[in-house]
Amino acid sequence: MKNLKLLLASCLAIACFSIPSAYAQKGGVMLYGSFNYHETEAGHQLSAAPLGIGYFFNDNMNVGLNYGFSTSKNKALDFTDHLYEVGPFYSNTWPLGKYFNLIGQVEAHYIWGNEHVVNAGDVMTDGSYNGYLLRAYPLVGISLGIKSKGCRAFL
Repeated sequence: MKNLKLLLASCLAIACFSIPSAYAQKGGVMLYGSFNYHETEAGHQLSAAPLGIGYFFNDNMNVGLNYGFSTSKNKALDFTDHLYEVGPFYSNTWPLGKYFNLIGQVEAHYIWGNEHVVNAGDVMTDGSYNGYLLRAYPLVGISLGIKSKGCRAFL
C-alpha cells in the first residue's frame, strides 16, 4: 500500500508540472520519468527508467537529456546488478485532442554497470560492462498542466 501511495503521489507531481496542453509550443519544457521499486523475500529492485528533461526548440519537437538506473539484489541466487545510462534524446509530439498526444522518441545512451553472481557450483563471477544503447519507441502522453484544478492546491 505504501508503494501505491508513492506511485500516485509521483504521478500527480508529474502531471502538475507537465506541459499545459497537448500542443507543445516552442520554448516549453518537458519533464518525465518513472520510478519502480519491487521487494520480495528473495531480494529487491529499484529503478528509474529513464528520467528526462527536454526543451521544445520548435512547436512539438524537443531535445533533451535523460538518465536511468537500475539496481537489483537477489539473496537466494546471490546476485547483484547495478546499471546506469545517460544520453541525449529527440522526440516529436503529435496532438491527439486537447489533452492526449502521441510521442515518437529516439535515444542514444552510454550504459555502464557491474554485477556479481555466484553460480550453482559456488563459482563467483564479478564483472563490469559498458557500451552504447540506441532506442526508438512510441509513447502516449497525457498533458494535464498546471492549469488543472487538482494542481492548484499544491502551488
